[in-house]
Amino acid sequence: MNRFADLFITTCIIVVAIAAAVVLRFQAGFGWETALVGGISMLAVLTIVNIQGNGRRDRDRLAAEVAGLTLRLGELGQDVANLQRRVGGLEQNQGRRQNQDVEAVVAEVEVIGALVRQVVESVADMETRVLSHQVRTGAAGSRPAAAAAAQPKPAPPPAPVVEEPPLLPRRFAHLGEAGFLDLVRRAIEANRIDIHLQPIVTLPQRRIRYYEALTRLRTEDGDTIYPSDYIPLAEASGIMPMLDNQILFRTVQILRRLVTRTKDIGLFCNISMASLGDTAFFREFVAFLEANRALSDTLVFEFTQRQIKSMNPIEYEALRSLQSTGFRFSVDQVSDLRPSFQLMAERGFKFAKIGAERILNRMDELGADIHPADLANFFARFGIDLIVDRVESETQVVELLDFGVRYGQGFVFSPPRPVRSDVLQSTIDPPAAEPVPTVAPTATMATPGMTPPTAPPPARMEPPARADRQKPAAEPRRNALGRAIAQKT
Repeated sequence: MNRFADLFITTCIIVVAIAAAVVLRFQAGFGWETALVGGISMLAVLTIVNIQGNGRRDRDRLAAEVAGLTLRLGELGQDVANLQRRVGGLEQNQGRRQNQDVEAVVAEVEVIGALVRQVVESVADMETRVLSHQVRTGAAGSRPAAAAAAQPKPAPPPAPVVEEPPLLPRRFAHLGEAGFLDLVRRAIEANRIDIHLQPIVTLPQRRIRYYEALTRLRTEDGDTIYPSDYIPLAEASGIMPMLDNQILFRTVQILRRLVTRTKDIGLFCNISMASLGDTAFFREFVAFLEANRALSDTLVFEFTQRQIKSMNPIEYEALRSLQSTGFRFSVDQVSDLRPSFQLMAERGFKFAKIGAERILNRMDELGADIHPADLANFFARFGIDLIVDRVESETQVVELLDFGVRYGQGFVFSPPRPVRSDVLQSTIDPPAAEPVPTVAPTATMATPGMTPPTAPPPARMEPPARADRQKPAAEPRRNALGRAIAQKT
């Protein structure tokens, strides 16, 4: 169609040029030469006009095609961007869904592992009791059976002996477990409990951000009993709730004094898992925290990773109750990075402590292929702040700064310093003026109650023997937590 139009226009131009020449010759009276020049000139002018018109039309068509192509490219770019966004969202949702599924499975496996461990320990304890009972009863025997036995029967193979680490520290070995336990109980009853504070500083400014409350007991002779000395035996014998009772009350009083000076401060308090399993203690413990809910942003409860791994369902529920009151937790003595820290963060753990020597020289013991420089970011992904404790030299501080560590604790910053007695005298009544209350055990808890100092120590006693213990006739006075709750209400 375009070719026919061009041919028609060309023909018309030639016809018009010939007609112009004829008009110039016959109508205007010019000669043939002049008429021919006029016709050729007309032909040239019309051809130039036609060529310019065709060029303008081609340019317009090309511009329209370019505009259409640009529009199509823009639409294609939007389609590609939408596709990339959908693919990215699909990958992110898929990864999050997989992480949630894995964390849920890990949580279930941890609970099942704790239950299986309890069942195995219960069965092993029952087998030991049965064997010991058979040995005691088999030695005497019955007279008819002894008369009828013609030949002695082979003795049953002895039960394997599992050696456990000693609970009694060496420097108190001469007292025996009963004597050392009585020494610890007398120190608690006589209010010979010293609270030491060690700062946790920010790096590199070394500004004090938190304190950790450390407990020391004093004997009648003035000797110091450190937590590593008394905690194993105290947990096994069930007197940790009595001690945690005093520690918590004193820690809250110290924290109140600290927050009056500055709001940007916090305090770490170590609590034993054995205390969370004690029904009587935990009831007053939660009531006391409810009365002091305003301190939830500054008081942090600390547990060791070994205690967290051995938690049973009852202790998990106790931890959930503490979390519901708004208080936060810290995991101390981290030696394994394989457990799910995302699950721990969901349970209220906001801090993790690792020793400086382990990070700088023994990272392979943590069970994960993580460079020390990535360790702080590893915990930050779960919303947990890393605190490196036991920092002993300036060289370690420089190396930790290269790894991006934000918090440090250790003797290089400050050793634990005792709290002055006048800080507590105005707010705490001396527990020595009152007897230690006796807590009646329940049918579901194996934690023994308090016994007077003259009674035999309750270490390694069977639950039935504890259940048969009679309550005192007179109602015992309230302990420190009970008095504080009564004052609040």
